[in-house]
Amino acid sequence: MTNSAGRQRVFPFHNLMLGVCGYSGSGKTTLIEAAIPPLCDAGFRVAVIKHDRHGLDIDRPGSDTARFTRAGAVSVLGHGPRESILVTSCGPELAGAARLVPRDVDIVLVEGHKSAPIRRVWLEGTDRIAPPESDIPPFEILQWGAPDRLARFLEIVRGEIERSVRERPLRCGILIGGKSSRMGRPKAGILIDGEPMAARIARVLGEATGSAAPMLLGAGHVPESLAMLDRLPDATHISGPIAGLVAAMRWSPESAWLICAVDMPRISPEAIRWLLGERRAGRWAVMPHLAGKDRPEPLFACYEPMIMPEVETMALRGELRLRRLADHLKVATPAVPEEFVPAFTNLNTPEDLRMFLEER
Repeated sequence: MTNSAGRQRVFPFHNLMLGVCGYSGSGKTTLIEAAIPPLCDAGFRVAVIKHDRHGLDIDRPGSDTARFTRAGAVSVLGHGPRESILVTSCGPELAGAARLVPRDVDIVLVEGHKSAPIRRVWLEGTDRIAPPESDIPPFEILQWGAPDRLARFLEIVRGEIERSVRERPLRCGILIGGKSSRMGRPKAGILIDGEPMAARIARVLGEATGSAAPMLLGAGHVPESLAMLDRLPDATHISGPIAGLVAAMRWSPESAWLICAVDMPRISPEAIRWLLGERRAGRWAVMPHLAGKDRPEPLFACYEPMIMPEVETMALRGELRLRRLADHLKVATPAVPEEFVPAFTNLNTPEDLRMFLEER
């Protein structure tokens, strides 16, 4: 995140934010309004924070919301058949408003907040006055009257979303919460070439991603050789693999999570790199699909932070099968190349294990 001013120090809000700044009359609202339809048509979900230092005329005197807030309510949510509105006091700083924005958006366009610690573009007005001095100067100035102003702004927004995918922290989680009833013994400790299966998967994940050590997800038994790895218990009141994913995303909600079941010993660095290569701007999860199967594989998949509200909603409704996420418009289900199909195959029974060991 550099420009002519050098390294920028940007505050880590939970959503990707882009400031659209300029003096009054520079066309901020007009540009954002014009940009939203093509961004939505391209498959992106966009939120807007508009800063008005003069105050907003929403909570009108005498209205029900005004009566509730005047009575002392911290916030008031009004909803009807077609729309809802939240009236709350969040203070003048961007951080207060930012915490109210849902996570399931690709980018938040912030109109105003010229001094906020976020990356920003500057809209030149008719007077062509230079932007004010700032610790985080704008990385681009869009000139007044330029015929390509909107097109360039759309390029910037798409570029910021793509950059966020590349720079987002990536963590790996190994699901160990299953009962292994069909295998008859805990899978994590099964030895393959003298190495416990969970240790093998942790090693391959580390080799392929170079990210922090994998996190063990769940309460399953693990061998002492993995005692050094961090471990998260399943989210309470939830069962199945979704409990491990929920726990992971709550623990590090700003990260993308590469999730792998403990019973997939054929995973390879090449298969992992292929999977991660399927991440794209606007994709909230990559859930690979194997030829011949009627469902994608949710237990060797990558989940972005924006999918977290949908996962939480599924868990709340008692929908515990992660494969249901494949129906979400923002979830990609690319076909697994033939050479990587074995990596997405798990071992469920002693017979599966015997055949795997004979292959080696």
